[in-house]
Amino acid sequence: RRFGDRGMAMELSLRDKGSKRRRAGFSRKERTEIHGRMKVIHMEVFQMTDMANSIPGLPDLFVMDPDGATLIGGRCTACNTYFFPFYNEQHKPGCGRKVEKIPFDRKGILRSYAVQYYQAPLPFRTEGKIAPYIIGLVEFHGAIQVAGIVTGCKADDLSLGMEMTTTTFELYKNEEGKKVVTWAFRPL
Repeated sequence: RRFGDRGMAMELSLRDKGSKRRRAGFSRKERTEIHGRMKVIHMEVFQMTDMANSIPGLPDLFVMDPDGATLIGGRCTACNTYFFPFYNEQHKPGCGRKVEKIPFDRKGILRSYAVQYYQAPLPFRTEGKIAPYIIGLVEFHGAIQVAGIVTGCKADDLSLGMEMTTTTFELYKNEEGKKVVTWAFRPL
């Protein structure tokens, strides 16, 4: 089975079960407060990506939903090595190479960052000049670090070890007027 089919079904069933448990465990006032916070979070995400009018620039590497973006990586079932992207050919010598697709956690730890003062080289394409911009190296599962654009803050606001979440960044609009987006990170 493909990850997308199994993964989405698993995610939906967990959400359904979780939402039923949460409803039963909170008072009406608490549910209203939580719902209000969720509206704010969802509004921030939609302001950044406008999901209905966005498509992933690299659909094999991440998926989008109203909660943000999820990177799709791999994990070797034999040696527990993580990969990004999933189809990375490098592996430990002598390992069985049984790599499965997995969604990475949305939250990670900022391990390094740099401000780029030049336009990103091809094939990275943007509609306008984005320099200067921040590139961050975010660690997931305590085992792999992924580079991406950092949004929603200035370099002075960042500190190594802070929590980050995966989101999206608009690259350009395609011929149909849809926003083509890539994954990005922002501080929590």
